[in-house]
Amino acid sequence: MHRAIYNSEAGRIEMHLVSKHEQELRINDRCFKLDAGESLHTENSYKYTPEEFISLAANSGFRNVRYWMDADGLFAIYLLEAR
Repeated sequence: MHRAIYNSEAGRIEMHLVSKHEQELRINDRCFKLDAGESLHTENSYKYTPEEFISLAANSGFRNVRYWMDADGLFAIYLLEAR
């Protein structure tokens, strides 16, 4: 089962695979036991305000040229220029 959780402290959505029953996973020579309901944290998707993203881009050597945001303020597309 797949579960997505918003972690407000970390500002991210966390993706988890949740075991429906007790099972063992074998990867190469290693064995991992999972209980029913136990989850594997598989992915993080960080969420930033426009100001946070522009700052992150600037710290990585990019300048914000322009950005577009949906009416609800949930999604944005940024046009960045390398400095």
